[in-house]
Amino acid sequence: MQQLSQQVWLRTEGACETETVQLAFEDLVMQLGLLFQILTDGLTTRQINFLNAIINKEEKLTSQEVLNDYNLGTSANALKVKRSLHDKEIIDIVRKTIDFNDPLYKYLPDRGGLNSWSSTLSFKMKHLLSLFQASSTSVPILH
Repeated sequence: MQQLSQQVWLRTEGACETETVQLAFEDLVMQLGLLFQILTDGLTTRQINFLNAIINKEEKLTSQEVLNDYNLGTSANALKVKRSLHDKEIIDIVRKTIDFNDPLYKYLPDRGGLNSWSSTLSFKMKHLLSLFQASSTSVPILH
């Protein structure tokens, strides 16, 4: 968020528009794309499948349905994958909540997901834009 905020601030004169946030987000993702690609290239298929399950907001990651849908193997294997992703500092686990350490990592293209990071800029912008929008269409920026 801090990086995105800085990119938006640098592009804004007077009031911040939704288009400015979108462009800053796309540029930031392109800047981090190589890092995320390298990170993703070092993962196993099951680790990638596990991350796709998180991106798709699956809640019961060790349920038989999720294990089958994402080809995660057994529940013990899914727990091992979760632990390895945590050890690689890709995900953070707080109580029963799993999230990405870098919030931008989860805003990958909708499909191939983690398998084709730099192939498209079809990102999930609604959530990020909602964080920047106020009740009006523009937000004054103080320099």
